[in-house]
Amino acid sequence: MEKPISTNRKDAQVELFDTSLRDGAQSLPNKKQFPPDAKPALADAIARLGVTTIEAGFPGTEHDGQEVADVAETVGRTRYVITPRTIEDGELMNLPPREFTPIITGLARAVPSEIEQTWQAVSKALRPGIHVFVATAAEHMQVKHKDKSKTEILAMAQAGIRHARAISSPNTQLEFSCEAASTTDMPTLEQFVRMALNEDVNVINLPDTLGAASPRRMGAIFRAVTQWVHEEGRHQEVTISSHNHDDGARAVENTISSLHAVIDTANTLGIDPPTFQVEGVVTPGLGERNGNTFLAPFVRDVLTDRDEFRADILMYVDTKRILRTAKQIAEAARLKIDPNAPVVGSETRKHRSGVHSDAIIKGGAAVYAAVNPVWFGHPNAAELEDGKFQGNHGRQHLGTVDTYRLTKANPAIAKRIESMGLHLSTLELGNITQACSVNALRLKRPVTDTELEAFAAEVTAQDLTDSIKTVEFRERTADNSALVLLNCDGIDIGGVAQHTTGNISALIHAANNALRFDGDIRDFEAHALTDGADATASVSFTVVQNGYEISTSAEGENVDAASLNAYIRAVNLIKRTEKRLGQHS
Repeated sequence: MEKPISTNRKDAQVELFDTSLRDGAQSLPNKKQFPPDAKPALADAIARLGVTTIEAGFPGTEHDGQEVADVAETVGRTRYVITPRTIEDGELMNLPPREFTPIITGLARAVPSEIEQTWQAVSKALRPGIHVFVATAAEHMQVKHKDKSKTEILAMAQAGIRHARAISSPNTQLEFSCEAASTTDMPTLEQFVRMALNEDVNVINLPDTLGAASPRRMGAIFRAVTQWVHEEGRHQEVTISSHNHDDGARAVENTISSLHAVIDTANTLGIDPPTFQVEGVVTPGLGERNGNTFLAPFVRDVLTDRDEFRADILMYVDTKRILRTAKQIAEAARLKIDPNAPVVGSETRKHRSGVHSDAIIKGGAAVYAAVNPVWFGHPNAAELEDGKFQGNHGRQHLGTVDTYRLTKANPAIAKRIESMGLHLSTLELGNITQACSVNALRLKRPVTDTELEAFAAEVTAQDLTDSIKTVEFRERTADNSALVLLNCDGIDIGGVAQHTTGNISALIHAANNALRFDGDIRDFEAHALTDGADATASVSFTVVQNGYEISTSAEGENVDAASLNAYIRAVNLIKRTEKRLGQHS
């Protein structure tokens, strides 16, 4: 599908809310309940995925309050640094590191005592949350509150929200859920949602509690709620949340439909899309009846279909941790992950057909896999196994397949690799070509020779040993002089340069004097990586020396430091090249 043409695409923030320790836990039989004291370790694993909010339990339930408090006092007070990943042009790419502390929340009915128990349990978290719910569907209200009118239930919900706000800290995330929102008539749903918006809640949650709704029905609900949020003037501060059940095997589809509805409605209204929250579980099938929304295929589908949304999706998940986290939670509940479960099932990468296996051998696992299983934590891209329909070619290559996609080697890149004295296979050159393409897109500049050598070392599993390392350098701006101390093969050497044309020139000349090297630089470019007191810089340029023209790049605490780092990287590459070419001569 072609990327939609837009001159003003807005950002759409998508956050994950994991309810494995609440909805998941309440669905488990006694013999499979999470072991005592297990929740902090499980919550820690969930947080390392990049999950923004962890629903740690239902504190009003006997013994659950202490378990939720344990999570709040540990995971809720920890600062995590994760590597989020995204899929760009069919390849997994790392995003800049993300630092955060997860919100630890607990569920409570709109009952003062339960709200108080919940606050007591989560209050020690740096970012606490209280999740209040009330039944809004007619059949639920009639059964659960048979002595109350709808007006009285609305007042009860309002009082619950006000009580939660009154007893909690100012930074508490207050979420309100319309239980069975998908089977609630729209006028009633509007009453409850607008009431909650006027009571300053942070999150409006709209569950398909019965797993009964269709994607079209959920889309209509989320379009309406986005409109109401806008009309109440709260689209910039309220998160709209989706909580689906998989009774009809539509939880992921309903969630994605809801996300589209929020974004599309915001586009129609000419506003920034409100933050969208998906509530679900990391382990397939966990949650009431057939389970909550399975987060793994939701993440996969949103990342692979990003171009189908009318906004730029911002979602921060370390996809490579998904499989291990799903397994950890399943093992704690003494459950087995269905081999055919999407994304995390072991059958995701198994191939027993001769037709499939032959194509994979010739073209890589991507021929029969829309995404690389490795991106989600699997050990390899594919496994060829014997079976009734396996062919001769497949039987000759039974076992694991690491190559996801065969890329034709770029002749220019192959020539650059050869000039370094490296001799690689066609497959390895293709993999390096792909790496160059992905990183050039990320870096917004061509890949340098020093980066190219590093890619080659990674593809061939070789170590790059630097014979020259920077120990220390000093600069004096007054006369553009510099002192550089290097370590060359274990021996410290130094060089000085004075009266040069600038700080960077002084550093390069000082390094040359230390090494008895006659290199020079050209095509210099500098870029700031971060701002503020802890700013870092990135530079790239070409080093010219004795017939060599080596493009190089590096980072440093400032432009001068980055420049010296880049220069020494280039010198090391030249030294390794001379050694390799000497060995092959």
